[in-house]
Amino acid sequence: MALNLFTTGDTIDEESGEFTVVAGTPAGLCLKGASNDARVVVLKKDDADAFQPTSMQLTNASPDGMLVSPGTYKLRREGGTCGVFRD
Repeated sequence: MALNLFTTGDTIDEESGEFTVVAGTPAGLCLKGASNDARVVVLKKDDADAFQPTSMQLTNASPDGMLVSPGTYKLRREGGTCGVFRD
C-alpha cells in the first residue's frame, strides 16, 4: 500500500518528515505530479544525527528508486513541482 512521504508542491528546499528503512524491508520511492524540472534529493541521518545527501535523486527523467540500506531518511525538494510516495 502506497504511503505519502512528500505532498505535491513547488517550495524549493522544503524537506519531508523523517522515515525509517529497516533491514530486509526495502522502500520503493516514486515521484508524483512531477514537472519536467522536478528534483528530490534523498538524505540519510549520520552518526551525529545530521542528515547527509545520498547519491539518490528522483527526477522526471528518473522518477523512482529503491532504498535498501537500513537507516533514517528524509527528502528535500530541490527543483520543480512534485511529491513523493513510498510503497
